[in-house]
Parts: sequence; C-alpha cells; structure tokens
Amino acid sequence: VPGLADVPALVAASRAAGAEVRLDDRIAAADHALLAPSLGRLVHGIVQEGLTNAHRHAPGAPVEVALSGAPGEGLVVAVENPLAPGGEGGAGTGLATLRERVAMLGGELDARAARGRFALRAALPWEAGS
Repeated sequence: VPGLADVPALVAASRAAGAEVRLDDRIAAADHALLAPSLGRLVHGIVQEGLTNAHRHAPGAPVEVALSGAPGEGLVVAVENPLAPGGEGGAGTGLATLRERVAMLGGELDARAARGRFALRAALPWEAGS
C-alpha cells in the first residue's frame, strides 16, 4: 500500500513520463516512520491527484509538490502548477473524494485556481506518537 515513503517514486514516475516536477520534502527523515499508515496513504493520494490534475489540465506545466510538518504540529501537503491558458484546474470527483477523506481525519483540503495557478493544499492533524 503506497504511503509517504512512496511519494518520491510517484514524482519520479511523473518525471519519467516527461513532466517537470519539483519535490520539496521538509519532513524530517526520522519523522517519516512516525506517520500513521492511513495518513501516509492519504498524503500519497493527495500528491497523486494533484499530479494527475496538473498533467490533465495543464500538460507540460511545471508542478511543485511540497510536504511539511512534524508530529504534534500537523502535516501540510501542497501541489501547485500554472494553469493552461483558459484553464481552471481540476474540480471533479477525485478532489471531492479527497476532501471527504481529509475531513474524516480532521483536516482541511483547499483546491482553487487563482492568479493563473492551480493550488491543491491539505492541512492534516499529525498527533505526536501516532
């Protein structure tokens, strides 16, 4: 089952398919193992959905993936890319499903197009010791 540790491979697969993707993982390596598997799966799913939407709605546009947080502080996952001319970004069932999954874990998901960019951002609780 994919999780946080698999995000770099997900990014590498997008790059191998010709996408320009930058990953900024600011989660301490030691903290990766402290993330609950259910939260890790959700992080992977958020990144996967963000990359899929970027490739579908703005092919060829560079994508930025950022992960930050720590136990007791919370976890933030962000995927952002420029919009294609006339594009609005994703708004389909994938984002609706993610929004529900994030809410079930006590987090918030925001997906919006603004100032020529599409941004997907999830803020999730990360309990210390989980």
